[in-house]
Amino acid sequence: MSRPGMRSTSLVLAVLMSIGVWFWVRKEPLPTPATTKMKADAGGARIAGAPIRLSAGEAAPLDDSSSSELAGRVLSSASGQGIGGAELTFDQNGAAVSVVTDGTGAFRWRVPSAGRYQLSMIAAKGYEAFAPAYGHSPVVFEARPGVRLHNVTLFLSPLVASQKSVPDGGTPQGKISGQVVDAFGAGQDNALVVAYQHDEVVARTTSDGAGRFSLDGLGDSAHTVVASHRGWVPATAEAVRVGTADLLLTLGRGGRIVGSVREKESGKPVVAFSIVAIQHKGAVERGESITSSFFSGDGHYELTGVADGRYSVVAIAQDRARSDEQKIELINFTSEMRADFVLARGASLKGRVVDAASNQGLAGARVSLENPFGADTSMPLPVVASAATDASGAFSLSGLSPGTCSLFVTAEGHHSRVVPGVPIDPDQSQPVTIDLTATKPGEASSIESAGINAAVEARGDQLLISRISPGGAAELAGIKNGDIIVRVAGVAVADLGMQAAVERLRGPPGTTVVVTLRRPPNDADFDLTVERKRIINR
Repeated sequence: MSRPGMRSTSLVLAVLMSIGVWFWVRKEPLPTPATTKMKADAGGARIAGAPIRLSAGEAAPLDDSSSSELAGRVLSSASGQGIGGAELTFDQNGAAVSVVTDGTGAFRWRVPSAGRYQLSMIAAKGYEAFAPAYGHSPVVFEARPGVRLHNVTLFLSPLVASQKSVPDGGTPQGKISGQVVDAFGAGQDNALVVAYQHDEVVARTTSDGAGRFSLDGLGDSAHTVVASHRGWVPATAEAVRVGTADLLLTLGRGGRIVGSVREKESGKPVVAFSIVAIQHKGAVERGESITSSFFSGDGHYELTGVADGRYSVVAIAQDRARSDEQKIELINFTSEMRADFVLARGASLKGRVVDAASNQGLAGARVSLENPFGADTSMPLPVVASAATDASGAFSLSGLSPGTCSLFVTAEGHHSRVVPGVPIDPDQSQPVTIDLTATKPGEASSIESAGINAAVEARGDQLLISRISPGGAAELAGIKNGDIIVRVAGVAVADLGMQAAVERLRGPPGTTVVVTLRRPPNDADFDLTVERKRIINR
């Protein structure tokens, strides 16, 4: 769920896995910072990501020490090209000021006075507007006297025709109303209240001065209702029926995660970076993923309103290797934990995307690092690096961590593909060639993957088989829905964790992996040797 609360030092931009594994990400209505709940599936990969790089950012002094400045560009998430005529609206205490980009998508705003400004809207013809609920923008600029932040990059997605239609009978007329209060029982003004149905946002509103709210235009089914407010842990009510008039949503008190991000080589602050805090629900299962992206002249960050629990925290920045995870625990709502990061310069990977039948390069293909965090892709700042191929099908990715990585590759007229186990060597990285299978006339694009071809879901300390891909390796080996994966290649899933277990299940077609299973209601473990296959998951 989306998590409110964060102090920005300069500009704060609160901006999936496969055996292939897929992550389903609930799309949030954009409170700050972005938070998502992840669920894994291992039969292919459903990974969101545009062909864009993590945003850079630089801080520099201004000649006029009494003013501040923000400069950057607004780009298309589809092409990476600048969007001319995009309007950015900043708001401070109800007073709004707008800036329009030039023909290259560039903007420059000389801020008249220091203080906190929310980016309340980005709009451009032909693009989906970034327009969060008033007072809940994930983009905050802290204007500091004498400081210029530049090379800031924001993204808009091209408009896509909606596939949704109003059902017969007209617009639904159902209503849910109630009140949002804090942990002390006081009504919370301007709390964001969102109604979900089948993990889709169907209505949202903000509370009034007394915390009262009304969600209108709802259908007859039960809804999940979530209230959030900056600095508080969100409140959730499940199975709320239409007609409920006295729903009480109580926000919780939360702790803080604070720290700094610096360059390993120079010790200087990293100006633009993202922090991801992933909640632990067991040795394997992970809960909410809180993702916040910062433009901070001094490299500092702060997350507030974080629920109690154990978290893995990582830092990510452009052209730098992802940090190691830091394990922290918030044990009561007043606790504060610190996680400082030092990021080394990352390695690069070059390669080419080709058509499998002709070996011809595919221009405009998208090559993305797999995103195990689950970021809301409607945010204007990307968390995971990706690239678009040139006319010859060539691409280049930078800021990679040594070891191995998995790539997600898409191209028009072709099935998407998850490519696991790509070696990354900072000293000697070999170019890779990735072939994609063309779709047949009238055939919808699916996802091609190599591994055991089965969906998996983390539950506590276990990894559960939740779906078998027809004709895949798991089905041929005798694995069944509901089986519990105990060990992979002899190592306990509880020791590996979700991501490492998935990586062991993946591999080149024709290779084998020994999977130790438990089939309820029996408690006895048994081994199956699975020969990995590369298939199109349907």
